[in-house]
Amino acid sequence: MDIAFFQVNMLAESTYVFCDETSSYAIIIDPGTRTPKERESLDIHIDSLGCKEVIVLLTHTHLDHIFGVAHLVERYGAKVYTHKLEEEYLFMNTYLCDSWHIPEPDAFKVDKHIAGGDVLEFGSLSIKVLDVPGHSAGGLAYYIEKEGVVFTGDALFAGSVGRSDFPGGNEQLLWQSIRSQLMSLPDNTKVLPGHGSGTIIANERIWIDI
Repeated sequence: MDIAFFQVNMLAESTYVFCDETSSYAIIIDPGTRTPKERESLDIHIDSLGCKEVIVLLTHTHLDHIFGVAHLVERYGAKVYTHKLEEEYLFMNTYLCDSWHIPEPDAFKVDKHIAGGDVLEFGSLSIKVLDVPGHSAGGLAYYIEKEGVVFTGDALFAGSVGRSDFPGGNEQLLWQSIRSQLMSLPDNTKVLPGHGSGTIIANERIWIDI
């Protein structure tokens, strides 16, 4: 499975795109595309996949991870999945945008609430949902066992973890999430985070005291 990577917006957020080759689904993880140029680049890639259905999976709803959601809904009729608590915390983006003097992300509707333990099936593609709250109230990770990859959002980075001082954050809960949900994955699992370079679970075990 080919996973395309786009580094976007002023916070260098990582947007990921892949598709199930046996069906018509294109999956986008955390579309943070903010500028017209960023959105055009992502659109060109999506169009090249020839998929008829677009699914947006959000690890959480901090503004740098959702700038492009409404555009994908408008252009492709994309369906948006995230945790119920993440929808409830969308309000905090208003305060961040006001303080940074930037426009708010366009509003969008969440089509499906998901939570840890859910398994999402898109054609032959099976994606396990993992609960990883702590950076945000309803943070999620997406694990594709067949491909040996997990998308961790802002919970776990290469050599670091996400901050926990935003509304809905909890440092103790974040560490608990990482240890129980992510460090339980196989050592060679590729970690694709919301910012920065990728890593593997084995490398993160070196410095995380489990």
